[in-house]
Amino acid sequence: MNILIINPLLYTPKAKGAPVHKLSTIKHTMIYNYALGFTQLGHRVTIIASDEYRPTQPEQYEVEMVFLPNIAKKAIQRWPNGFPILGGLWSYVRRNRNKYDLIIASETFTQQAFVAAMLAPAKSVIWQEMHHHSPHLHGIPSRIWHGIVVKHMFSGKVKFVARSQAAKAFIARYSKNVSDIIIDHGVNIDNFSTVTQKRKQFVVVANLFDYKRVDEIIDKFAKFIAKYDNTYKLYLAGDGEMRQKLEQQVGELGIAENVVFCGFLSHQDLSRIVGESQASLVRTVKDLNMVSIPETLACATPILTNTTPLLANYIAETGMGIAKPDWNEDDIQTMVANNAEFVDNCIKHHYELSSKYRAELMIKIFNDNNENSADK
Repeated sequence: MNILIINPLLYTPKAKGAPVHKLSTIKHTMIYNYALGFTQLGHRVTIIASDEYRPTQPEQYEVEMVFLPNIAKKAIQRWPNGFPILGGLWSYVRRNRNKYDLIIASETFTQQAFVAAMLAPAKSVIWQEMHHHSPHLHGIPSRIWHGIVVKHMFSGKVKFVARSQAAKAFIARYSKNVSDIIIDHGVNIDNFSTVTQKRKQFVVVANLFDYKRVDEIIDKFAKFIAKYDNTYKLYLAGDGEMRQKLEQQVGELGIAENVVFCGFLSHQDLSRIVGESQASLVRTVKDLNMVSIPETLACATPILTNTTPLLANYIAETGMGIAKPDWNEDDIQTMVANNAEFVDNCIKHHYELSSKYRAELMIKIFNDNNENSADK
């Protein structure tokens, strides 16, 4: 199959409203590795992304990359990063729609969903991440869009596939053509080795920004070592504006010997630390999709998380960790006491975490939908 994935945003800007920060490579991004799942099955893939995300260094890709200008951002500098309008997208899809067998457009309340649904509805799947209305302008544009465009113009023409149970429940309010199967990005599991021999350590994989709530994780960890075992270490893999404040916090708590600030790590060093850890600790209040979560699980390292990430339910249902609205030091101890079981569950679900498996599911949903449409 020839597959087109329209996903303008390749990664999340560091701060709301800030310009997109440039990276030297985009090969680590979720959507690129998801596309590799299709190529591993023998399909040919094209990704359309906003030109703002073009890497600073030339790269060779296993998929075709098409970068289109974000004309909204060029016209209005304060235009939200989450709402790119790509110049030339309509003409590109119109010219090439016969070339592609499957078009995957990310998010319902977007230009790309509208273009795919209008120009190639029978070939299109809208891949839904948002599980609530966009808050911009008090949610009014999103409610109008879903209530009119999605319910009456998209309904019955395109297939919706949600990336979480919450997203499924949301989009099902506006369309009956929603798959029962949940599909998130997955990861390239070939890049991650399962590690069953764990050390007495935990890891946090996160940029050190306020919304990651790393300060709260440090507090919980301090209570854990005071109550249960003071020989454990906590590795903070990442850097950011909160580092100095967090270092001061660690000093005031008297746990400097137990907390290691790693800064940004190479992929090899990060995989080693994550793989050797008994759990990865997450308390974000903002992130929905976190590439670090499936990558960590692929290393057979379970997750202790709050319920903000959209994979929280999946983690709890599969026994690959604990997901609670407000976990504490006793939950860390539960991770320790039941670590072998959590690790075993990660190994059992290893292939399910792969982008290849998620690609298989997407193609199955698409083919089944076409067969059902043909029978009507």
